[in-house]
Amino acid sequence: MIYIGKISLWLAVFISFICLIAIPFILTGRGRKKQSQLKNCYWGLVSLGGLLTLSTLVLTIGFITNDYSFQYVASYSSPDMHILYRIAAVWAGQEGSMLFWAWLVAVFTAIIAFKKRSEIDKLNSYALLIMNIVLLFFLVVMVADSDPFVLAPLGVAAGRGINPLLLHWAMTLHPSTLFIGYAGLTIPFAYGIAALLIKDSEAEWVKRSQKWTLFSWLFLGIGIYLGAVWAYVVLGWGGYWGWDPVENASFLPWLTGTALVHSFTVYRRRGGFKLWSLSLAAITFLLVIFGTFVTRSGVIQSVHAFEQNPLMTALFGSFMAIIILGSAGLIISRLKEFSSEEPFESLFSKEFLYYLNNIILLVSTFIIVGATVVPPLTGGNLGPGFYNQIARPLGFVYVLILALCPLFAWRKTNLGRFGKSLLYPGILGIASIVPLYFYWESLEDQVKTVSPGLGQNFLGYIGLIVAAFSIFATIYLFTSWANQLKKQTGKNYISAFFSIFKKSRSRSGGYLVHFSVAIMLLGLVGSSIYATEVKSRVKDAGDEIKVANYTLKYKGSSSSSETSRDVTSANFDVYNSDTNELIGEVSPRTVFYKTQQQQTREVDILYELFRDIFVILEGQNSDGSLGINVFVNPLVSFVWVGGAILIIGSTIALWPKKKAIASEGAKEVVEEIPSRLAKKRKKSKSWK
Repeated sequence: MIYIGKISLWLAVFISFICLIAIPFILTGRGRKKQSQLKNCYWGLVSLGGLLTLSTLVLTIGFITNDYSFQYVASYSSPDMHILYRIAAVWAGQEGSMLFWAWLVAVFTAIIAFKKRSEIDKLNSYALLIMNIVLLFFLVVMVADSDPFVLAPLGVAAGRGINPLLLHWAMTLHPSTLFIGYAGLTIPFAYGIAALLIKDSEAEWVKRSQKWTLFSWLFLGIGIYLGAVWAYVVLGWGGYWGWDPVENASFLPWLTGTALVHSFTVYRRRGGFKLWSLSLAAITFLLVIFGTFVTRSGVIQSVHAFEQNPLMTALFGSFMAIIILGSAGLIISRLKEFSSEEPFESLFSKEFLYYLNNIILLVSTFIIVGATVVPPLTGGNLGPGFYNQIARPLGFVYVLILALCPLFAWRKTNLGRFGKSLLYPGILGIASIVPLYFYWESLEDQVKTVSPGLGQNFLGYIGLIVAAFSIFATIYLFTSWANQLKKQTGKNYISAFFSIFKKSRSRSGGYLVHFSVAIMLLGLVGSSIYATEVKSRVKDAGDEIKVANYTLKYKGSSSSSETSRDVTSANFDVYNSDTNELIGEVSPRTVFYKTQQQQTREVDILYELFRDIFVILEGQNSDGSLGINVFVNPLVSFVWVGGAILIIGSTIALWPKKKAIASEGAKEVVEEIPSRLAKKRKKSKSWK
């Protein structure tokens, strides 16, 4: 089995190299058989998807069957691991994750090559060439440093398994969804470079890559979301985002990817933001490689990062240098062809808010990159406090822009009409100030009861108001749209409301994403600014821990021994201190895994609508008492709910339409007619 995987891997290297030589040779030549020759190259790229699928399947079967002749399987699998965790172990280490990533790039390349085999033109051909170059880079990395098909030494009877902290459902999906996002972001980069190479500033490259970009951005977001869930329920530190370098590495391309999605909208609909789109496509892909560099090279230390590897540092460092120099050189050399963006007619326009959107996201990105890279290299370290001080005000302004942008018009907004559209969300936003103030006061009091020094400033209250206004503004957009459809179609209000999501999926899905960000802001404000923490000890049954308006009464501990692990639990009843009502039980645990000789903490969380009681068993002290750490995290459920709505909204925006419906659909068809005619004209000239 292992030799099948290795042979298919080397065949992929060979075919990828042949395509690297053949495609530019054919494109720059003068032969009359370009179409048929390129079609053969397209089929070669399709075969790469098949070969790497075979390699990945071989490695997966090795894990499923516990084939310890694979050195990689012996390092990351064990007989007592559940089959789902054995499958997830395929991408748990350096070698497997490189193969998985290369497989995804190969599959996406194969899909595009297969779909475009009868639509062969320069744009598709150069884009596929760039994707093949990226794929070849990962193949070279594997054969040079990270080959998953290495024979294990003789005498290996069983593996040690993966890190016990990774034995959680979220971690079976978190890395794979991130990799799908990473691999998919190769596509807008490839089409952007292709457009630069052929000097085609039309929006065709955007149309061909826009859905792929949103798809990749969605999966990258799902991966970040799952990582936050895992960090919250497994790592046992009370939070879900700690601004760790590897966390930042996945967040950075999501930020610039957000700007890219918005820039594509302006490019496609208005013919603007051309340089923005090209630059963001290159920057986003660069940050994908940068994230891999941070994780794989070991240059920056992190609990998530791999050990230091000089060869990986050299390979990824060189690749990033090529991306920077190549992309920047092409963009600068094509400024004349792509600099046709119209200036803003008014600050009160969608274009200007899209511009602010990009500026905020890019500034945030550069700050995070600098804070992630510079201090560790100079021997320092910036904690979460630094990032939060910058992220909070920028985040509040950004959410406000998201709320206002749909209310603005293209080119210039009629201020009278804007005032009318702002009326209802404005009134509701102002009306929320008083109840939110009392709620903010209760949160402040909750924190101050623990330590007077933990009281926060007025910024948290401002964040609650911004979130509330943004929620009302988005609800207004949906309700006014539904009312308009009700009048036009004669449907009842409920039918009209749900037809919104059929009428214009991209627009309704986008509104839903904006709504989700406002929901998440409530959770981020509550759980990051007003989280309450108490550290205590318990020894005898009846000992109590008081935190905020809760009392945890210790009932005693229990222990059990299993084949692969020893478990110790501390059991508590949780009471409301004001009413003395029993509201639940928690039993945090420590688990010692015998095979890995590693101890982990399994937190227990009592979930409520507006707050979580989060309890950690730190371990046993020298005097026999147990160390207990208790957090009360307000509004954290809104983070999870908002993230779920974001996924739903993005999926709606991605969902393919069978045909254009009603006025919005008709508008889109009308807008596409000139581009289709232009496309036909260009096709006839593409090889002259």
